[in-house]
Amino acid sequence: PYADQFEIVKYPAIAVEEEEFRMPGDPLHPERYSLEQLLKIKAQLGGDKGRFWNALYQQNPIPDEGAFFTTDMIVHRTEPPELPVCYLYQAWDFAIGEKRHNDWTVGVTLAVDYNDMTHVVDVQRVRTADMLKIADLLIDTWLAYPNVQVVGVEDGQIWRGIEHHVKKRLAERQVYPVIQTLKPLTDKTVRARPLQGRMQQRKVTLPNQAPWIPELKKELLRFPGGMHDDIVDALSWCITLLLDRSPPKRERVLTNMRKTTLKDRLKLLGVTSGGRGGAMAA
Repeated sequence: PYADQFEIVKYPAIAVEEEEFRMPGDPLHPERYSLEQLLKIKAQLGGDKGRFWNALYQQNPIPDEGAFFTTDMIVHRTEPPELPVCYLYQAWDFAIGEKRHNDWTVGVTLAVDYNDMTHVVDVQRVRTADMLKIADLLIDTWLAYPNVQVVGVEDGQIWRGIEHHVKKRLAERQVYPVIQTLKPLTDKTVRARPLQGRMQQRKVTLPNQAPWIPELKKELLRFPGGMHDDIVDALSWCITLLLDRSPPKRERVLTNMRKTTLKDRLKLLGVTSGGRGGAMAA
């Protein structure tokens, strides 16, 4: 209560999210600097990874390679994980509000394979003050994926306000996910340490393409100093769910092989073709 109070005024040269009078991608003062002119300046200063562009034009100085999470920790997979033979986990970080300065409600879905590799398969992200909409989004996301072991939700005032709506919609739709309340006993940087450790070991993968990839990367590389870190928070909670849980057993993969082709079976076992004459190597 005794700290100085500041109002942050931030107008990036090119809008990165919806503002009161601009949409993402709109220039700040087109009569002075058109979007084409700004993009030329951006290219000259190193593009999205250029610290001068971010600092001087976007009012967002950040290290090029990140600090808490770094670019070399980000691993893209070449093929999607085999979800039927994975365990899936979901976690939610809630926010209420629709204005551009409000945080986002974010739900993350992770798949864990029998090698204990963790694959980010989905990120749901919405700004809304409609608690029933959030409740339905949570349920729809749970229904969209097989083998979801548990849905983690961050405890707090927002969850206590949403919980009644979630239970009401669960009863109406007659679906019954396992929901675990996660108590924020530490700050978000401490909670993110297990995620950081897994990423350092290159045990977390992202798809090559997904609409949420740019925002996830931006949050990771700017954490913990970015404007928004809701995806990182939800991802950290999801990793928290894994800490006392084992990955699926190899026997589970073998059991599910009866439903797959020979090529898929080899892929599930981590066997790839190599050498001459079609020799196989594990």
